[in-house]
Amino acid sequence: MRMLNTKTIQLESFLGDEDDIPPYAILSHTWGKREILFQDFKEKTLNRLERERAFAKVELSCDRARYDGFKYIWIDTCCIDKSSSAELSEAINSMFKWYMQSSICYVFLEDFVAEHPSVQPFDIGPQLQDFFRCRWFTRGWTLQELIAPRMVEFFDRDWNLLGKRDGDLLNHLCRRTGIQPQVFSEHRCDCKRRRSLIRNGRCGFCYVQDELPQILDTFAVSTKMSWASNRVTTRKEDAAYCLLGLFDVNVPLLYGEGTKAFLRLQHAIIRQSQDQSILLWRSDRHGDVGCLDSSPESFESPMSISRRPVRGAASKSFEPNFGSLVPVEITDLVLKANMWICPCEVGDYGQQPKGSVPKGSIWAGLLDVFLDDDHFIRPAIFLRHMGGNLYCRVNSHIALPVSPRASRTMYNFSSKGKLLEDEQDDRICLQIEVSFDRARKENVEILVKTAPLRFMPTIKEDPELVPSKGPLYIVVNNSSKMLIDHQVRQGFPPCIWHSARGPQDRSPWQFRKCRPDTRCLFGGIHFLGFESEMIDRRQLDQARIAIAWGTQVEYEGLESPERLWCRIFDTSALLKATDDILQQSWKSSALPRDEISCSMEAYRERLSRPNFEALSVEQLGSSKTLFPGNFSAGWDVDEMPNVLEDPRFVVDLTAKISREELLGRTHYELTIDLRTRKK
Repeated sequence: MRMLNTKTIQLESFLGDEDDIPPYAILSHTWGKREILFQDFKEKTLNRLERERAFAKVELSCDRARYDGFKYIWIDTCCIDKSSSAELSEAINSMFKWYMQSSICYVFLEDFVAEHPSVQPFDIGPQLQDFFRCRWFTRGWTLQELIAPRMVEFFDRDWNLLGKRDGDLLNHLCRRTGIQPQVFSEHRCDCKRRRSLIRNGRCGFCYVQDELPQILDTFAVSTKMSWASNRVTTRKEDAAYCLLGLFDVNVPLLYGEGTKAFLRLQHAIIRQSQDQSILLWRSDRHGDVGCLDSSPESFESPMSISRRPVRGAASKSFEPNFGSLVPVEITDLVLKANMWICPCEVGDYGQQPKGSVPKGSIWAGLLDVFLDDDHFIRPAIFLRHMGGNLYCRVNSHIALPVSPRASRTMYNFSSKGKLLEDEQDDRICLQIEVSFDRARKENVEILVKTAPLRFMPTIKEDPELVPSKGPLYIVVNNSSKMLIDHQVRQGFPPCIWHSARGPQDRSPWQFRKCRPDTRCLFGGIHFLGFESEMIDRRQLDQARIAIAWGTQVEYEGLESPERLWCRIFDTSALLKATDDILQQSWKSSALPRDEISCSMEAYRERLSRPNFEALSVEQLGSSKTLFPGNFSAGWDVDEMPNVLEDPRFVVDLTAKISREELLGRTHYELTIDLRTRKK
């Protein structure tokens, strides 16, 4: 640690044990266009520094500290060598501790002038608005500088004393900053001194541990984030780094990463605090978002969350019920937590906001915290189920307190996410009914990032659907004597061409049982198109086929042998037989890929219903059942003759489904062979 000697105004270093650091004052201020830096003290003489206008702040700070009996003062502008990344990183990670260890903190308000400074104690009332317009109250770094020290005094531009944080200014400061007064009023050690000597976390007078970190730990993460919600920093990364001490965490400094720094901060907070209230942010972003936001600004207007329990008045350590504690875990992909979830119905009331989810498709996630005034009222966020235990956050502009006292409750919202009490309010554009009577407690995984299609969620397995699953590859072998183009028009599960390059969709899927009295499982259905140029090159011959495939599982002890099956149909004949609305939409290539996938999955689900079990498809002068009649060997191959022809040849098509396993990975392969024969 490096400090200024208040008499010589020279820098001195203290590299030994923390107990050897002498008592010191510390300065809290906002940076101007020109400041006296470490390099200035290193390269310039004191006489030369005194001629610079910016030196007045340093000199008058030393004068005040010397007047109060301190030999040393710490000022961030000149006591940190910012050219050394290692020293800068250490300083930022230690800064909260340095402010906490100071005997007194001087807040210098360069943009405020007291009207009658000679009258003491100074009455801030007539100038209260001007006082809180000071830039100091808007900066991110000054939040910890207000909270950490034992004693804080405010001074105007001319170093006139305006008052003390814990004196007449306390209530004004709490109202302006949103910080609860208990942060400042609760005793931090047994001696109850305001000017003290804190070293190695203990008071130098009563030798009791300083309780500030434990006092702060009793406040919910969302509450502490709200204190920083209206503050700004010059560098985006500093919005995270200025909060390290407040949450008692350390992270490496990586300037240049932008808002990722705040995400890393939240990861560290979750690992240490296990506090689900970190999810209580609101944002105007629509659609699927991650469960963590990129700025403390989203924590503005917090709910009044009850403080964590403590063991007693002398110790503020958080004491959870370890018998029922389920840790909150976080990875780069998901946040894992144990929470109550309730199914919700989304009403069709007026014009819903862009990005709102359709009716019946969301869940309310009840967080494991409660409100100050009611132990049963808990905050909730809204989630969309993505399969298995995986969810993503939706309607992120809404987070509301809910009461499970009623089995069902309807909530009305404006387009900005404001809760509206009057059911006749014409601002209502979203209604959500939460069914508390169907609530259940689950270990859920919530996506951390905003692009769910990039992840592979785990599908919750039906105990009857045991085959290993993996991506589906389609291979087309053209050994015919004709030039044939082919493409997959639609299908489920999404497939991959062996010849393809670049990103491919490997979304998770599972088999569907398609016969209630057997173990016939429906894997997928794919629509393919083939096109050939006839010999005279003036006409095209086209074929549209559908290939359904699946497996039959026979249980014999612990063994689960599979018998794959494959069926080829003429597309028009299949759609006619199933009489499905897919007939109007399946040819469209303009639909987004995720909509096509959902449509095809719904089509496969419909074909799995009992009324399609014995469906016969009339095609090529014969009938063919949708599923095989039995599952003897050989059902993994199917044929369709005469799919394409020209004056000399006809093309026959054969399809085969197979499963490949290599080094613990599984994938299915649908191989299509095209062969010609003479007419």
